[in-house]
Amino acid sequence: MKSLLLLVFLLSSITVSSQDLSIGINGGTLFSSIHKTETLEGITMYKDRHLTPTFGLTAELRLFNEFFGVLEVNYEEKGFAEHYFSSFSSVAPTPPESLFRVDNKSSFNYISFPILLRYKYGEKIKIYGSAGFSPSVLTDADELNSDVSLAYNTKKIDVSGIIEAGLELNLSSNIALNCGARYDRSVTHHNKHPRPIDGGELRHTTYRFYGGIKYYIK
Repeated sequence: MKSLLLLVFLLSSITVSSQDLSIGINGGTLFSSIHKTETLEGITMYKDRHLTPTFGLTAELRLFNEFFGVLEVNYEEKGFAEHYFSSFSSVAPTPPESLFRVDNKSSFNYISFPILLRYKYGEKIKIYGSAGFSPSVLTDADELNSDVSLAYNTKKIDVSGIIEAGLELNLSSNIALNCGARYDRSVTHHNKHPRPIDGGELRHTTYRFYGGIKYYIK
């Protein structure tokens, strides 16, 4: 009898939960950079924006009241771009005409799995905020201006913390559009062997601007 009651309770819970379950797709843009624990001595590095597309799948489930659990599977290309000026001249001070620009671009491709707790406020148009973390699995790592692979010195798993804010517009009882902005920063350094010449421990920092569409399963 107890087993039967437990089964009925579980089935009823699944039925109620399914009314607040949605699946969707998302896509957008990543602005990524790098955080270094050490600065290079004797050379001034200038940071440039690293802009890449991102896309993925989303599942959202109401936990209680206006709180939702969110699970995503996203493709993300993180990285950083830097440049500095060098010279072949040995004359001091360096003649300006002898300077040339050196660009350094590094790319790290990940499949990420963000896990978020989201709170929504509103009816037809909802404002939401989210916080959580994201384990990411490395698929490739390269220097974009050369044939050098960075995979040998890059950890396979990166973990980052996330905060975000966004808007959701209900088009009907089943379909909604959403857009948002997300800040993502690694809590672990991704280079296996941090060296002062590379800037010490390296951590990804990204801003993600995205839009998406979701379908509520009734």
